This record gives sequence, structure tokens and C-alpha cells, in this order.
Amino acid sequence: MRAVRKFVFLLILLGALGAGGWFGYNQLFKSYSIERTYRAGETWEYAADIDVTTPAGGGVITLAYRIKTEKVETDGKAVLSYTIREFKAPGMSPSQVSAMKQQLNANGLKVRADAHARESVLEGQPLQLSLGSATEALYPARPVRVGQQWEHKMNQNGVEVIYESKLASIEKYNGRDCYKITTKMKSPEGAQVTVSGFMNSYIDQKMGWALALEGPMTVGAQGASNTVTTKMKGKRIASQQKS
Repeated sequence: MRAVRKFVFLLILLGALGAGGWFGYNQLFKSYSIERTYRAGETWEYAADIDVTTPAGGGVITLAYRIKTEKVETDGKAVLSYTIREFKAPGMSPSQVSAMKQQLNANGLKVRADAHARESVLEGQPLQLSLGSATEALYPARPVRVGQQWEHKMNQNGVEVIYESKLASIEKYNGRDCYKITTKMKSPEGAQVTVSGFMNSYIDQKMGWALALEGPMTVGAQGASNTVTTKMKGKRIASQQKS
């Protein structure tokens, strides 16, 4: 009888709350599929300032690059090409910077990417400074609710990194509705090279591409540590197809 009374009470409560109560319930438990969308010919441009601090000193690396969707395949995956627009590093002369930029572009990086930003290299060498590989940690494999967490493990340059991400909120960024993702980085237990840090990221809710990413990461080994603080912003430049 108690169970029946509780059920009846719940029905009465929901009836009293009406549509407003149901809306609040729906919003609280609503799930979101955070996925990239691809359109052939579409190009995104990213600019990053990467502040590196080491025991011997440091400096800021400036990097700008473009990602173009060359084609969208029948399975929904896309072929993307990377092009370096700008590269500057402390202590490098203009001629060295030019040579480095040409060398990076000569690699002709092309990847195949899915809706969760997981990339497999087709041609060339991965651009480690682009943090492109790190962005896949921001995309959950399944729909998530606000406040829900997920974990992603990656090997970056031989270093194991565990990304613990959470859909913190849905809010405006530069006038766009975005998923705000908060991420903590750590190393597996017993790792010889340790990693710690965090990131705040904003992913465009409609298009699924990152508009901003920033945060520090510290890498330690043999009693020494290096800290890399990244501030990256992205924007869509153009699309050959009407959106």
C-alpha cells in the first residue's frame, strides 16, 4: 500500500507542476551528442600561443594553421588536410622560421577523421604542436548529460595521458551556443613520465568544432618538469557549400 500511495503522490505532484515541471525534468536529464559536422570545401583556421617554461628558460611558440575538409565519404568520415600559416619560436631567425614552415607544409598532412575528431593519418606526419590529437579527448563516444564525465586515454609522443572530461555547461562563447568542456589530465600510476594539467574548451553546439581551448599542462621526468600553457582559438573561414 505504501508503494501505491507513493506512486499516486508522484502523479499528483507531476500534475501540479504541469508542463513547467516536465520541462525542467527533461532539461535536467537531456543528453547531447557532441559531434563534428563536415562539409566538403569547408575550412577552419586555428591560432595558438604556446607558452613553454623549462628549467633552462622558455618562451612563446606562435602557431596558426588551417584544416580543410577535402571530401566527405559515404560512411560520414572526412578527409582533412592541414596547412601551416604561421610558425614562430623563441631563438629562431626569420629564415629558420620560413624553412620550418616549408618543411611542415611539405609533409602534406592528410587525415581521415570521424564525427568524434578521431584522426588516422593518410599522408605526412602529425602536427604535434597543433594539439589536433588532443582535441579528440573532448568528444565523448556516447551522448552525455550536463555534469556527466568520460575518460579518454592517449599516447602522445610516447607519453601515456589520461583525459578526464566533463560537459560542464552549455553557454555562449563569442555569441555562439557552445558546449563547455572541462578536462583534467593525468598519468597512469607508476608512469616514468608524469603529466598533470587541465583545459577549458568551447565546442560550437551546431557545427561541433572547437572554438577555443586553453589551459596548462606540466610534464615531469627525473626530477625536472616543463610546463606548457596553451591558448588556442578557432573559426570557420568559408565553405564551398551553403550551410
